[in-house]
Amino acid sequence: MEKITGYDVVLTFSPIEEITGHVFEVFDYYLFLRDYFKTCMLFLGSIPLDKLKVAFESKYVERFDEVSRDLIYYPVEDIKHGKNLFCFDKDTFVLLCDGNIQALEAYKISLLTKCFYGFLCFSDEQITQGYGRSMLNKITYLQDNRIYTKTSPLFKTIPYVKKLPFKHYKIVQGPN
Repeated sequence: MEKITGYDVVLTFSPIEEITGHVFEVFDYYLFLRDYFKTCMLFLGSIPLDKLKVAFESKYVERFDEVSRDLIYYPVEDIKHGKNLFCFDKDTFVLLCDGNIQALEAYKISLLTKCFYGFLCFSDEQITQGYGRSMLNKITYLQDNRIYTKTSPLFKTIPYVKKLPFKHYKIVQGPN
């Protein structure tokens, strides 16, 4: 069992092998929430740290070294070899940024927390056709009703509007 303690908020996503929008959601919410809560980023997967650094520094004004102290990293090889049970402080809020409980279950990853939330970014048909059903009663989805207009009876949702930390984004210069 891997104990992750001392944080109010843990931001994570299911194991992936490439940089996606969910990686940036973890970064975005970390930059937004760190001013209010003790927050960390939990990376489970195959994205090497050097790629995470390049992705981060391509978008944000902060340097990766400034935020890496709150980054907890488990390569997928460690997860496959038994480091797949994660325990948090009793009041820690865990946010699964891709909402992909199916992938967590496929990798046999358990996130033991009383406060388990995820962004809704899939259809309920994905859950009914495979992994993830055993976790449905443990997670509450934050649903942006502007995008996901249909509410499913399969899982708990609460209305939510996504936040973007624009003050942390690099300004991109257009062609002159």
